[in-house]
Amino acid sequence: MKKDPKVVKRRLRSSYFISIISISLLLFMVGLMGFLVLNARNLSEYVKENISFSVILEEDIKEVDIIRIQKNLDAAQYVKSSRYITKERAANELEEMLGEDFITFLGYNPLSPSIEVNLFAA
Repeated sequence: MKKDPKVVKRRLRSSYFISIISISLLLFMVGLMGFLVLNARNLSEYVKENISFSVILEEDIKEVDIIRIQKNLDAAQYVKSSRYITKERAANELEEMLGEDFITFLGYNPLSPSIEVNLFAA
């Protein structure tokens, strides 16, 4: 039984087309995975270094003690940066985020002074 040459040619052409599409998709997926693997480290370091935590200080702490604590934090090898936030600055930042003056509503500033610390990704 001999097959029709037109049918054979059409099947051969469709198999070539399917092979090219399959290989192209495979190469695209491999390239995408390679790109993600290469950039995952950079993204991970960026996220780790931009997460910060706050050291909440007591209300009646002396300015000298605050400076000493901040210098000790900055001297640590794992600390990228630290920033002292006064009660007033914290109130101003919260007022900007909320869009309204909460101090006039409450009658006092409930926020405490703090030191915001960012760490190295290591």
